[in-house]
Amino acid sequence: MATNTQTKSRRQRRTNRWLSCPQDSTQPGRVDALLQPVDAEAVLAILQTARSDKASQAECHAAIARVFTERRGSDAQGVVTIERLIQKWLLSRQGEVTAASFVRYEDSLGRFIRFLGAEAQLPAIACTEEMVLRFRAARLAQVSPATVNADLNVLRFVFSRAHRQGILPIDPTGELKDVVVRREALAGATERRAFTKQEIEALLRVADKEWRGLILFGLYTVQRLKDVALLTRGQVEGGVLRLVRGKTGAPAVVPLHPCLRAIVDGLPPAAASTKLFPKAGTLVEAHRGRTSQLSNQFYSLLVLAGLAAKRSKRNTGRGHGMRRTTSELSYHCLRHTGNTWLKQAGAGEAVVRDIVGHESTDVSRLYTHVDDQTKAAAIARMPVVEA
Repeated sequence: MATNTQTKSRRQRRTNRWLSCPQDSTQPGRVDALLQPVDAEAVLAILQTARSDKASQAECHAAIARVFTERRGSDAQGVVTIERLIQKWLLSRQGEVTAASFVRYEDSLGRFIRFLGAEAQLPAIACTEEMVLRFRAARLAQVSPATVNADLNVLRFVFSRAHRQGILPIDPTGELKDVVVRREALAGATERRAFTKQEIEALLRVADKEWRGLILFGLYTVQRLKDVALLTRGQVEGGVLRLVRGKTGAPAVVPLHPCLRAIVDGLPPAAASTKLFPKAGTLVEAHRGRTSQLSNQFYSLLVLAGLAAKRSKRNTGRGHGMRRTTSELSYHCLRHTGNTWLKQAGAGEAVVRDIVGHESTDVSRLYTHVDDQTKAAAIARMPVVEA
């Protein structure tokens, strides 16, 4: 009767023959094992575990992929690592989305890669739901649930596409749920509000010339910071603002308030392509469409005007991505203010929506046309602020 050692030896020889293939047909009998005996045993153990229903399909895929990577290297031919899969997806999105959207995708996926560390070099097939859950938990300890959910959505884009293309047998984000925003968290959240006339005047007194223009254009055209910062001289000719809104891609025609016409008329002659606000426009372009730097500058103005508390620069040990207390006032609040002032001036709902750019659920834009004179009259009735 064969001993246990002899039985194991015969099993090992059979395994070696099963996992081997000829490398050079000119030399009969020469074979090199694709996997070493220890690897074969590891794979067989995984298969035995799966057969006994002790491991999920995803865990089996991940385990086999780990064995493959450890022996062949993450740069082996045919191996697509998690990081490489993400890079390929980002490359496919270039030119298909706006620069600002691409930056958001790049940031979210970059955080995931940095979180994984060495695990990012594992084959993409080894990425499991557990990895994504750990990332979700780590992000939730730093930022708001909405930001975490935005990161998860980008990961879903990557892995669901790879699954549809047959690159991954299982989508690790397929059953993943968004983070729930608890009611108690909403109760403690800071709500944005409109500026008062006195607050805007206090803000204008501490702002330089360019920022005064940015504030007044945001208030009286009721447009977003990015759209205002990127305005050119040609877009404000003839007393009318003409632009394509960056967020919605919808065209807009907004008559200029008298105080805005005065600003434009006081500018020296320049080409139509010249930025109306050169410093702000250059800053937004340098940051690929992001306005975070301008938002920080605006917050500093709020602090100078006594409308917000100074933020502490003390090191919290939690990094720059930590959740922070928000102010009830921001540049976007100028849109709230302009919206409110238009309604208080008697402008109808259709007029306000046309100027602000909100889509109506009650009035179809296909059948509602607001002429420039009606909009100009509504804007002219808005309160005049003084620096």
